Amino acid sequence: MKKLGGVFIIGLFFLFNLLLSPFSLRMDFSKNKAYNLSSSTKKILNKLEKPITMKFFVSSDIPTKLIPLKNAVIDLLNEYKKQNNKVDLKIVDPKNDNKTLDEAKSVGIPELQFSQLEKDKYALSKVYFGILISYQDKKEVFSQVSDTASLEYNLTAAIYKLSNKDNAKVEIIGQSETFNPNTDDQLASLTKVLRQQFEVVFTDKISDSAKTVLIFDNNQKIYSDEETNSIKKYLNNGGKVIFFVDGIWVEDNFTTQPTKNNLEKVFRDYGIVRLAIFLTSIS
Repeated sequence: MKKLGGVFIIGLFFLFNLLLSPFSLRMDFSKNKAYNLSSSTKKILNKLEKPITMKFFVSSDIPTKLIPLKNAVIDLLNEYKKQNNKVDLKIVDPKNDNKTLDEAKSVGIPELQFSQLEKDKYALSKVYFGILISYQDKKEVFSQVSDTASLEYNLTAAIYKLSNKDNAKVEIIGQSETFNPNTDDQLASLTKVLRQQFEVVFTDKISDSAKTVLIFDNNQKIYSDEETNSIKKYLNNGGKVIFFVDGIWVEDNFTTQPTKNNLEKVFRDYGIVRLAIFLTSIS
Protein backbone atom coordinates (compact mmCIF):
# COMPACT_ATOMS: atom_id res chain seq x y z
CA MET A 1 0.00 0.00 0.00
CA LYS A 2 2.86 2.36 0.86
CA LYS A 3 4.48 1.60 -2.50
CA LEU A 4 1.25 2.45 -4.29
CA GLY A 5 1.05 5.72 -2.33
CA GLY A 6 4.58 6.62 -3.39
CA VAL A 7 3.85 5.85 -7.03
CA PHE A 8 0.65 7.92 -6.84
CA ILE A 9 2.53 10.95 -5.46
CA ILE A 10 5.25 10.69 -8.12
CA GLY A 11 2.59 10.35 -10.81
CA LEU A 12 0.74 13.37 -9.44
CA PHE A 13 3.96 15.37 -9.49
CA PHE A 14 4.59 14.57 -13.16
CA LEU A 15 0.96 15.34 -14.00
CA PHE A 16 1.19 18.81 -12.46
CA ASN A 17 4.49 19.36 -14.27
CA LEU A 18 2.85 18.46 -17.55
CA LEU A 19 -0.19 20.67 -16.98
CA LEU A 20 1.84 23.69 -15.86
CA SER A 21 4.63 23.39 -18.43
CA PRO A 22 3.11 25.99 -20.82
CA PHE A 23 3.10 28.59 -18.05
CA SER A 24 5.97 30.52 -16.52
CA LEU A 25 5.42 30.80 -12.79
CA ARG A 26 7.65 32.23 -10.13
CA MET A 27 6.79 32.73 -6.49
CA ASP A 28 8.53 35.55 -4.66
CA PHE A 29 9.13 34.77 -1.00
CA SER A 30 11.95 37.33 -0.61
CA LYS A 31 11.77 40.15 1.91
CA ASN A 32 9.91 43.22 0.61
CA LYS A 33 9.03 41.31 -2.58
CA ALA A 34 12.39 42.15 -4.15
CA TYR A 35 11.60 40.25 -7.36
CA ASN A 36 8.12 41.68 -7.97
CA LEU A 37 7.50 44.91 -9.87
CA SER A 38 6.07 47.74 -7.82
CA SER A 39 2.53 48.95 -8.40
CA SER A 40 3.89 52.24 -9.81
CA THR A 41 5.98 50.38 -12.38
CA LYS A 42 3.02 48.23 -13.40
CA LYS A 43 0.83 51.32 -13.79
CA ILE A 44 3.38 53.02 -16.06
CA LEU A 45 3.90 49.88 -18.14
CA ASN A 46 0.17 49.34 -18.58
CA LYS A 47 -0.18 52.87 -19.98
CA LEU A 48 2.34 52.29 -22.78
CA GLU A 49 0.73 53.06 -26.13
CA LYS A 50 3.68 52.14 -28.34
CA PRO A 51 6.20 49.26 -28.22
CA ILE A 52 9.31 49.84 -26.16
CA THR A 53 12.61 47.97 -26.50
CA MET A 54 14.79 47.04 -23.55
CA LYS A 55 18.16 45.76 -24.76
CA PHE A 56 20.65 44.27 -22.32
CA PHE A 57 24.20 44.38 -23.68
CA VAL A 58 26.05 41.68 -21.73
CA SER A 59 29.07 39.55 -22.56
CA SER A 60 28.64 35.79 -22.44
CA ASP A 61 32.11 35.40 -20.90
CA ILE A 62 31.60 37.63 -17.89
CA PRO A 63 33.59 36.88 -14.70
CA THR A 64 32.06 34.34 -12.34
CA LYS A 65 31.38 36.97 -9.68
CA LEU A 66 29.11 38.87 -12.10
CA ILE A 67 26.91 35.89 -13.00
CA PRO A 68 24.48 36.37 -10.05
CA LEU A 69 24.09 40.05 -10.97
CA LYS A 70 23.54 39.14 -14.63
CA ASN A 71 20.84 36.63 -13.68
CA ALA A 72 19.16 39.15 -11.36
CA VAL A 73 19.09 41.80 -14.10
CA ILE A 74 17.64 39.35 -16.63
CA ASP A 75 14.99 38.23 -14.12
CA LEU A 76 13.96 41.84 -13.52
CA LEU A 77 13.83 42.65 -17.24
CA ASN A 78 11.69 39.56 -17.82
CA GLU A 79 9.20 40.90 -15.25
CA TYR A 80 8.83 44.03 -17.42
CA LYS A 81 8.19 41.86 -20.48
CA LYS A 82 5.63 39.72 -18.63
CA GLN A 83 3.75 42.78 -17.42
CA ASN A 84 3.14 44.18 -20.92
CA ASN A 85 3.65 42.50 -24.28
CA LYS A 86 4.58 45.90 -25.73
CA VAL A 87 7.95 45.46 -24.00
CA ASP A 88 10.42 43.90 -26.43
CA LEU A 89 13.30 42.39 -24.44
CA LYS A 90 16.59 41.60 -26.17
CA ILE A 91 19.73 40.18 -24.57
CA VAL A 92 22.71 40.64 -26.85
CA ASP A 93 26.47 40.11 -26.73
CA PRO A 94 28.50 42.82 -28.55
CA LYS A 95 31.50 40.49 -28.69
CA ASN A 96 29.64 38.00 -30.87
CA ASP A 97 28.13 40.40 -33.39
CA ASN A 98 29.76 43.37 -35.11
CA LYS A 99 26.43 45.14 -35.67
CA THR A 100 25.61 44.90 -31.97
CA LEU A 101 29.14 46.06 -31.13
CA ASP A 102 28.72 49.15 -33.34
CA GLU A 103 25.38 49.91 -31.70
CA ALA A 104 26.88 49.64 -28.20
CA LYS A 105 29.62 52.09 -29.18
CA SER A 106 27.21 54.51 -30.86
CA VAL A 107 24.90 54.79 -27.81
CA GLY A 108 27.78 55.05 -25.31
CA ILE A 109 27.87 51.61 -23.68
CA PRO A 110 31.58 51.00 -22.98
CA GLU A 111 33.64 47.86 -22.55
CA LEU A 112 34.33 47.51 -18.84
CA GLN A 113 37.37 46.00 -17.19
CA PHE A 114 37.12 43.54 -14.31
CA SER A 115 39.84 41.64 -12.51
CA GLN A 116 39.36 38.34 -10.74
CA LEU A 117 41.52 35.69 -9.15
CA GLU A 118 41.85 32.57 -11.28
CA LYS A 119 44.20 29.70 -10.48
CA ASP A 120 46.14 31.86 -8.01
CA LYS A 121 46.58 34.58 -10.65
CA TYR A 122 44.70 37.79 -11.34
CA ALA A 123 43.03 37.75 -14.74
CA LEU A 124 41.71 40.86 -16.48
CA SER A 125 38.38 40.60 -18.29
CA LYS A 126 36.76 43.10 -20.66
CA VAL A 127 32.99 42.85 -20.72
CA TYR A 128 29.83 44.72 -21.65
CA PHE A 129 27.15 45.23 -19.00
CA GLY A 130 24.75 48.02 -19.99
CA ILE A 131 21.12 48.60 -20.91
CA LEU A 132 19.54 50.60 -23.74
CA ILE A 133 15.86 51.58 -23.63
CA SER A 134 14.32 52.76 -26.92
CA TYR A 135 10.87 54.27 -27.39
CA GLN A 136 10.06 55.50 -30.90
CA ASP A 137 12.94 57.90 -31.71
CA LYS A 138 14.01 58.48 -28.08
CA LYS A 139 16.62 56.57 -26.09
CA GLU A 140 17.89 56.23 -22.52
CA VAL A 141 21.20 54.52 -21.79
CA PHE A 142 22.54 52.85 -18.64
CA SER A 143 26.19 52.46 -19.56
CA GLN A 144 26.94 50.25 -16.57
CA VAL A 145 24.63 48.25 -14.30
CA SER A 146 26.38 47.93 -10.96
CA ASP A 147 23.56 46.60 -8.74
CA THR A 148 19.84 45.89 -8.67
CA ALA A 149 18.91 47.86 -5.54
CA SER A 150 17.72 50.91 -7.49
CA LEU A 151 17.56 49.37 -10.96
CA GLU A 152 13.77 49.08 -11.12
CA TYR A 153 13.34 52.73 -10.12
CA ASN A 154 15.90 53.86 -12.71
CA LEU A 155 14.41 51.74 -15.50
CA THR A 156 10.84 52.80 -14.75
CA ALA A 157 11.84 56.46 -14.49
CA ALA A 158 13.47 56.19 -17.92
CA ILE A 159 10.39 54.52 -19.41
CA TYR A 160 8.15 57.21 -17.92
CA LYS A 161 10.36 59.97 -19.31
CA LEU A 162 10.49 58.41 -22.80
CA SER A 163 6.77 57.63 -23.04
CA ASN A 164 5.41 60.76 -21.35
CA LYS A 165 3.61 62.90 -23.93
CA ASP A 166 3.81 66.08 -21.89
CA ASN A 167 7.64 66.26 -21.99
CA ALA A 168 7.47 67.85 -18.53
CA LYS A 169 10.05 70.51 -17.84
CA VAL A 170 11.51 71.61 -14.49
CA GLU A 171 13.15 75.02 -14.47
CA ILE A 172 15.81 76.03 -11.95
CA ILE A 173 16.30 79.72 -11.17
CA GLY A 174 19.01 81.25 -9.02
CA GLN A 175 21.67 78.64 -9.76
CA SER A 176 24.02 78.21 -12.68
CA GLU A 177 24.27 74.92 -14.55
CA THR A 178 28.04 75.22 -14.12
CA PHE A 179 27.81 74.94 -10.31
CA ASN A 180 30.79 73.44 -8.50
CA PRO A 181 29.99 69.76 -7.86
CA ASN A 182 32.48 69.70 -4.97
CA THR A 183 30.56 72.31 -3.00
CA ASP A 184 27.09 71.83 -4.44
CA ASP A 185 26.91 68.04 -4.34
CA GLN A 186 23.33 68.10 -3.02
CA LEU A 187 22.15 70.19 -5.97
CA ALA A 188 24.05 67.88 -8.33
CA SER A 189 22.29 64.85 -6.84
CA LEU A 190 18.89 66.58 -7.05
CA THR A 191 19.48 67.51 -10.69
CA LYS A 192 20.54 63.96 -11.53
CA VAL A 193 17.36 62.52 -10.02
CA LEU A 194 15.13 65.10 -11.73
CA ARG A 195 16.69 64.39 -15.13
CA GLN A 196 15.63 60.77 -14.86
CA GLN A 197 12.02 61.84 -15.41
CA PHE A 198 11.99 65.47 -16.57
CA GLU A 199 13.75 67.91 -18.81
CA VAL A 200 15.78 70.17 -16.50
CA VAL A 201 16.58 73.73 -17.58
CA PHE A 202 18.70 76.33 -15.77
CA THR A 203 17.27 79.74 -16.59
CA ASP A 204 16.71 83.30 -15.34
CA LYS A 205 13.13 83.57 -16.55
CA ILE A 206 10.11 81.32 -16.08
CA SER A 207 8.61 79.96 -19.29
CA ASP A 208 4.94 79.10 -19.81
CA SER A 209 5.85 75.46 -20.49
CA ALA A 210 7.44 74.86 -17.07
CA LYS A 211 5.74 72.13 -15.06
CA THR A 212 7.48 73.10 -11.82
CA VAL A 213 9.98 75.83 -10.93
CA LEU A 214 12.72 75.59 -8.30
CA ILE A 215 13.94 78.95 -7.03
CA PHE A 216 17.20 79.10 -5.06
CA ASP A 217 18.60 81.77 -2.82
CA ASN A 218 22.36 81.58 -3.45
CA ASN A 219 23.16 84.48 -1.07
CA GLN A 220 24.06 86.63 -4.07
CA LYS A 221 21.14 87.06 -6.45
CA ILE A 222 18.76 89.96 -5.87
CA TYR A 223 15.49 89.45 -7.75
CA SER A 224 14.22 92.50 -9.64
CA ASP A 225 10.63 93.70 -9.60
CA GLU A 226 10.19 92.26 -13.08
CA GLU A 227 11.38 88.85 -11.88
CA THR A 228 9.24 88.77 -8.75
CA ASN A 229 6.20 89.87 -10.78
CA SER A 230 6.85 87.04 -13.27
CA ILE A 231 6.91 84.56 -10.35
CA LYS A 232 3.58 85.90 -9.08
CA LYS A 233 2.09 85.69 -12.56
CA TYR A 234 3.24 82.08 -12.93
CA LEU A 235 1.73 81.17 -9.56
CA ASN A 236 -1.53 82.94 -10.32
CA ASN A 237 -1.81 80.92 -13.53
CA GLY A 238 -1.68 77.68 -11.56
CA GLY A 239 2.06 77.09 -11.65
CA LYS A 240 3.97 75.30 -8.90
CA VAL A 241 7.08 76.77 -7.28
CA ILE A 242 9.42 75.37 -4.64
CA PHE A 243 11.57 77.97 -2.90
CA PHE A 244 14.91 77.07 -1.33
CA VAL A 245 15.39 80.28 0.63
CA ASP A 246 17.54 81.31 3.60
CA GLY A 247 16.33 83.74 6.24
CA ILE A 248 19.76 85.36 6.47
CA TRP A 249 22.87 85.70 4.35
CA VAL A 250 26.23 84.58 5.73
CA GLU A 251 29.32 86.47 4.56
CA ASP A 252 32.75 84.95 3.96
CA ASN A 253 33.89 86.25 7.37
CA PHE A 254 30.90 84.45 8.96
CA THR A 255 29.06 87.66 9.77
CA THR A 256 25.33 87.63 9.03
CA GLN A 257 22.96 90.11 7.47
CA PRO A 258 19.29 90.13 6.52
CA THR A 259 18.54 88.40 3.24
CA LYS A 260 18.45 90.71 0.21
CA ASN A 261 16.92 88.39 -2.39
CA ASN A 262 13.65 90.42 -2.47
CA LEU A 263 11.56 87.24 -2.56
CA GLU A 264 9.61 88.49 0.45
CA LYS A 265 7.61 90.48 -2.10
CA VAL A 266 6.24 87.17 -3.34
CA PHE A 267 5.80 85.60 0.10
CA ARG A 268 3.89 88.60 1.43
CA ASP A 269 1.07 87.98 -1.04
CA TYR A 270 0.62 84.53 0.52
CA GLY A 271 0.65 85.72 4.12
CA ILE A 272 4.29 84.82 4.85
CA VAL A 273 5.88 87.71 6.75
CA ARG A 274 9.09 86.23 8.13
CA LEU A 275 11.00 83.18 6.91
CA ALA A 276 11.51 80.77 9.79
CA ILE A 277 12.27 77.72 7.66
CA PHE A 278 14.65 76.97 4.84
CA LEU A 279 12.24 75.34 2.42
CA THR A 280 8.93 76.85 1.36
CA SER A 281 6.61 75.45 -1.27
CA ILE A 282 3.84 77.49 -2.86
CA SER A 283 1.46 76.17 -5.50
